Order: sequence, then C-alpha cells, then structure tokens
Amino acid sequence: MDGNDFLIEAVEENDLDLVREALARGADPNVHLHPESVLNHTSLFWAVNRGNVELVRLLLDHGAKVAAELSCDETSLHRAAEEGHLEILELLLKADGKAALNAYNDLDRTPLMGAVENGHAEAARMLLDAGADVNAHNEPRIGETALKYAVERGDADLVEMLLKAGADPTIPGWMGVAPLDCAYERVPPNVRTPTRDAERIWEMLEAWCERRGLRVEDYLPPADRTKYLSTRKRR
Repeated sequence: MDGNDFLIEAVEENDLDLVREALARGADPNVHLHPESVLNHTSLFWAVNRGNVELVRLLLDHGAKVAAELSCDETSLHRAAEEGHLEILELLLKADGKAALNAYNDLDRTPLMGAVENGHAEAARMLLDAGADVNAHNEPRIGETALKYAVERGDADLVEMLLKAGADPTIPGWMGVAPLDCAYERVPPNVRTPTRDAERIWEMLEAWCERRGLRVEDYLPPADRTKYLSTRKRR
C-alpha cells in the first residue's frame, strides 16, 4: 500500500496516528481520495467533515490546501461554515481558506450562505470579517444571496448583521424573488399573526429602502405591490 492509499484508509478511520504515519511515508494531503465518485474530496475535507480539529491542524501543517478542493462540489471551508465549526474555520482562514471564500458549491452557496442558512451567526461573522462578499449570488444560475437565506430563516439578528455588512435586499434570486419580497410575505396583510422576528426583519428592510430614497413597491411583484400600496394608504 503506497502512502496515498494509506492516507485514505487512515482518514476514513479518523485515526490521527495513522494519518501521521501516512504523511511520514510521503502521502500527498491534497490528493483526491475518491476521484471517480461523488466522494471526490481531499483528506482535509473529510477531517473537517468529522469535526476533528487536531487532524485538520495536522494536515494543514503538512501542506493541505483548501485551494486544492476548488474543483470538488464543495470545499472544506463550506463544510466548516455549514457545521459552525469555529475553531476549524479559524484554522482554514489562517491557512489558504480565503481561496474559497466566495466560491460556490454544487448548490450555488458560498461558505457565508452555508453559515447563514444553518443559523451559525459567529461563523457568518468570521467569514464577513475575512472578506466574504455579502451580496455574492450565482447570477447565471439565478442563485440567492446570504440575506435571502437569513430572511427565510426568520432570523432578525442575522438579517441585521448582513445589512450592517452591506447586504442589498433588492437583489432578485430564484423566480425573481428578492429578500425584500420574501420578508413582505411574512407580515400583514399576508399573514394574520407574524412573529416578532418577521416584523423586525420587514421594518429593517423597509427602512433600508427609505434611507436610500427607494420606493419599496418598485421591488415587489405586482400582486404584492398592490397590497403594499393599499396598506400604506391606511396608515
């Protein structure tokens, strides 16, 4: 068994000592473990997937690169963000993790979107601080923004964080629906009893438009535009 095959076995067994031995034999930490399958990832990805901080540290110390995963359907940075593994996220960003900061996975999500979609506020903050594009969206594939995922979660604190980082609630995504319209669907007259988070989100997005001299109704579909103007008149 050569070093790379030994590394594959060691990583799959999540065995730190075996991984050390494989690396000592000259195994390449950037080799793709299953190049002919959907499991086509590097040992770094699988270490992150298991949440094994020491294994991640060991592989990085031996030259593992997030950039080596950019041809895969997802990178280690995506997985760490999705799982909210803060210590691992920090290690990756201190290495070469910024190479994947605004990369899309096979679901058209950046690491920031993955953190937001799963409610990991601190992971999202770390990615923003590292320079993640808050308005990234895979436009050719009609992808969503991180803000859209925060609105769909109904997480007002995440929405506030993203807005402070420069998020634009008027960017349309799938079916032309922008975060602004998504938020409007969660407040009266569209729902009888909205949650307090839904109300806060709508208030923040409405205020965002007003501060910029934008007419909210210009960013709503025709049916919602009519309802919105009607309720505005009754205020």
